Amino acid sequence: MMNKTMNNERGFILITSILMLMILLIIGIAATNTTITELQIAGNDKAMKKNLYVAESGWNHAVQWLATESENGPPERVNTDTTVLNYNLVKNLVKNFGLNGDLNADFPDGTEDGVLTNQNTPYWFQVDEQGVKRVAGSGDDYRAFTYLITSNANREQEVEVRVEKILKVGY
Repeated sequence: MMNKTMNNERGFILITSILMLMILLIIGIAATNTTITELQIAGNDKAMKKNLYVAESGWNHAVQWLATESENGPPERVNTDTTVLNYNLVKNLVKNFGLNGDLNADFPDGTEDGVLTNQNTPYWFQVDEQGVKRVAGSGDDYRAFTYLITSNANREQEVEVRVEKILKVGY
């Protein structure tokens, strides 16, 4: 009788082993999928940060451009047509930069304002005059000009910065 009971348990270890292997396989597949997703998230985060830093380089370049252009007073407007959306533009080399609101606009190659060399990533910027006001206590010769600087990096990331610059006018 004891022999008959043992014969009924012959495949128990095999079935248990197969079940354990299936559980381990499922855990392994889940871990692999999680790892792949985390790697994609990290890659996207890295690309976003890189483009953000390039866009910041663009607005820094724009501030330098504005300082150079405004040595003899405020820069002239590029657009003189008051019906154009960005009538107050003072710097815009790429036609329709930002007019359509499309971050991934087709900025033509070779029109970039600069390239962050260690990243080999292009950037574009535009300078838009937002307003002019008198500077208190400075007389009629000085005005505070507010500019909106928009910088686009690699057609993927955009940064906007407001800059106020006090300039002597009418000399």
